[in-house]
Amino acid sequence: TADADPLGDPRAVKGGTMLSYIPAWPDNLRMYGIRSNTEFNYLVRDMCYMSLLGIDERTLEFVPGLASHWKISEDKMTFSFRINPKAHWSDGTPVTAQDVIATFSMLGDETLLAPAYKEAVFDKFHEPVAKSKYVVQVQSKELDWRNFISFSGLLVLPAHEIEPINGKE
Repeated sequence: TADADPLGDPRAVKGGTMLSYIPAWPDNLRMYGIRSNTEFNYLVRDMCYMSLLGIDERTLEFVPGLASHWKISEDKMTFSFRINPKAHWSDGTPVTAQDVIATFSMLGDETLLAPAYKEAVFDKFHEPVAKSKYVVQVQSKELDWRNFISFSGLLVLPAHEIEPINGKE
């Protein structure tokens, strides 16, 4: 957001070159699924995709990501997120609640071969619901303080790219 306090020294010279060492080239560029847990894939992920919310490194407070607003129900079981209407994929398609739902569905696909994601995210929530084009709501299956962190940190993928494929692909 515009009012966020940036990390780093404001006197730092802008531009330059960043060098990085990648110990092993990945055999795929999957963000989720078999053999996706590589340093390179995490680097690509962080440069290309966002989650609903982030966490401020200084204050440890939640900060907007794809979601500009969020709400936790009084019973702490239902979470609502409003996707920022300014958020778009690289092809210009708007990011919507359907993208969150499609990503969640993909994580539950038995052919994905990613048991950690299934256990950490999919099994803890009921299917998310689009309340509108930009509002998505999800309900936890049981009360756990980590659930909001897990769902809000979900790396969202474009529905129009992932819906035609299954977890094996």
